[in-house]
Amino acid sequence: MTRRFPKFMNRPESGLIAILIALMVGSFYLLASIEHHERRLTPERNLWTLSFQEPKSTALDFMVANYTKQTDFTWSVQSENGQPVNSGTAKIIPGTEQIIRIGSTPRSGKALITVSDGNKSKQIYKIFPTQ
Repeated sequence: MTRRFPKFMNRPESGLIAILIALMVGSFYLLASIEHHERRLTPERNLWTLSFQEPKSTALDFMVANYTKQTDFTWSVQSENGQPVNSGTAKIIPGTEQIIRIGSTPRSGKALITVSDGNKSKQIYKIFPTQ
């Protein structure tokens, strides 16, 4: 009994189509594995991020994600005119995220938050509606 293939496999271009499909599947797999490797955040990547916990609220609580070997961070909050509102330090274990809660916040104008790890400093700000 001879094995019969579907009609589309008997065409001369079917081999080319099969090769193209195999190349596409292989490239998708390769790109997915590269992306997975790049997304892994480890202390060897030497980066830290700064963001608001709730960007749309009026709260100034912010989050520091630490992917460096550094553990000591200093932060300060300044009002629009540059006056310090609040400041402090935080110990953040490498490979973790920590939320810093701010007690007093300005209710109008702009608030600027500066965080430093001793080597680099990053800033974020929030603009409050005028009342």
